[in-house]
Amino acid sequence: MSKAKVVSFEAFAARRHDINAKGAFFEMLDADIKTNPGRIQPIPRSIFDEIDEIQKLAEANRQRELLEG
Repeated sequence: MSKAKVVSFEAFAARRHDINAKGAFFEMLDADIKTNPGRIQPIPRSIFDEIDEIQKLAEANRQRELLEG
């Protein structure tokens, strides 16, 4: 028995497109940082706090939906 993994062409193509898009984004970001290093600023802690709150609300909603299910 072969242990080879079968991967659909569509899934492979989508993954390759995703990787290419990420690569292009990071290349653009790298060029921008090199061109305009003064624009780099730390992310405010308040943004991370907001993300935490949104995640907690989303999880509470998901749990409620599962219970109401």
